[in-house]
Amino acid sequence: MSLPREFLLQIASQYKLSDKQEEAFLAKFTSNSSDIEIAESLHIAESTLRTRMSDVYRKFSIINGKGSGKSG
Repeated sequence: MSLPREFLLQIASQYKLSDKQEEAFLAKFTSNSSDIEIAESLHIAESTLRTRMSDVYRKFSIINGKGSGKSG
């Protein structure tokens, strides 16, 4: 799912994402790339991307269960 960058920047600011969280959040939702491709583009491990996104979801208060797959 690809969303407008300006919209995502507003959300990131509203929820006070850290720079690294914002970077992962923008990469995840401005492209249709896989997590592996996103992690490679950010020069981080896929597990690091998942951790950053888990932190983002927690700030958004949308983690209700365990496991991956919150975005799709």
